[in-house]
Amino acid sequence: MDINPSNRSELYGFIARAAQLGDVTGCTIAEARHADEGIALLEKAEAGNAPFDLVITHWGHRGAKDGAGRKIPVAERLLREVRAHDLCVALLIFAGPMDVAEHKKKAFGLGAQGYYYTYGGILRGIERVFTLEEETV
Repeated sequence: MDINPSNRSELYGFIARAAQLGDVTGCTIAEARHADEGIALLEKAEAGNAPFDLVITHWGHRGAKDGAGRKIPVAERLLREVRAHDLCVALLIFAGPMDVAEHKKKAFGLGAQGYYYTYGGILRGIERVFTLEEETV
């Protein structure tokens, strides 16, 4: 999830092409432009017994609002909503390298499975989510 198309287009395009080329059946990739849209997609999928396996989002400084209307990071809003609605989905954050230590600590505390700022990192994170036969580090 990222409101800026240029930030997500390269990674999204790569993942979509990999899914098309690979031996993947039943693979659905959905895009959401903002947190509320993403949460609605997750809830609908969960209610239909077809939950998403993975969410990739940006950090999104002050790009979402909490229940009191305060601006908070998109990733924080998503993680809090996933917890509040007891949704079963892995969530990875693909963000810039600024303030990594601070953001990563908060993200992991809220249940994120990874926080990455390089293409190599996010691809390893995706692989880690879908390689179920290995132990997770």
